[in-house]
Amino acid sequence: MKLEPELHAEFMAEAQASHRPASQVLRELMREFVERQRAAVKMDEIFSQAAARLADHPQLGRAGRIPGTRDVIPHKSYCLEKGARFDLFP
Repeated sequence: MKLEPELHAEFMAEAQASHRPASQVLRELMREFVERQRAAVKMDEIFSQAAARLADHPQLGRAGRIPGTRDVIPHKSYCLEKGARFDLFP
């Protein structure tokens, strides 16, 4: 990996200040990055599957908050809304 000298020096100083080897900090950062990327791919799959189900079954889900729309909850933190017209929102 190539790093800017200033970034490398700052990273090394912060690792030393935290009393941890720089290699340990870097491994942790790399693992976190890999986990976030895998979670993003999984969420994309979940949303794609939910959108496909909604396209195949237009009445799937509950009535949306906006008249004429349907809501599907592919994940506890997210809602897909079919039929929403985004020009209705200010």
